[in-house]
Amino acid sequence: MALVAVALSAVAGYVDALGWMLFSHVYVANMTGNTVALGRSLADRDLLDALARVWPIVAFTFGLFVSELVYEIVRRRGRPSSVAWTLGFELACLVAVVLLPWPHASTKSGAAYYLPTGLLALAMGLQNATLVRVGASSVYTTHLTGNLTRLAREAAHMLLWLTAPPSARTPSRLRDQRSAQRVLLMSAMWTLYASGAVLGSLAADDWNRLGALPAVLALAVLIAVDLVHPIGGHETPAEPHPMF
Repeated sequence: MALVAVALSAVAGYVDALGWMLFSHVYVANMTGNTVALGRSLADRDLLDALARVWPIVAFTFGLFVSELVYEIVRRRGRPSSVAWTLGFELACLVAVVLLPWPHASTKSGAAYYLPTGLLALAMGLQNATLVRVGASSVYTTHLTGNLTRLAREAAHMLLWLTAPPSARTPSRLRDQRSAQRVLLMSAMWTLYASGAVLGSLAADDWNRLGALPAVLALAVLIAVDLVHPIGGHETPAEPHPMF
């Protein structure tokens, strides 16, 4: 499960950077950035830019809604995982962007902007709600702020464990300590998100919309994994951490 979370973080960073490069510097996974830009547009009374900033927020939120709806339907039918469904929808959105006949949008207007940004933001919303649990940890593969918050808080708990007398340490080994495991997970997710962003930026420069194909391939692999070994991703932990 942890490897899946890290892989999806790389996909999110990749797609977010690709969308930002191709579509007028609008984020398709970072809704905090879009919300701040929306506020700036409203302050400047630039309603067209405000509308362009609202659009990916709406599409992203709809993706979250669809992902949770699919999960609940699958769960009620007794299926072990909904990951293949939601990642399949995400993959379809990315393929549609690759196949669109227009070049990248130089302005935030018209179908050349609204259709691909809507599809990419929808894809990122679908992904963000697909995998929300890694063991007892809550994770969001497109939401860096929440993951960095967990990283810092778990690091504090790990430090307290390290500075405690050896006789008071439970468990006795650092690699078995829950906070240390979560620090490693959150660090890996941030690192892979950043690495994906680097690769997504390079792909946008060199391949335009065809740059989405590596993300399509990665999602196809994860879908195949889920079909063979169901990933799940929403399970309530048996022993929830008091922080979450």
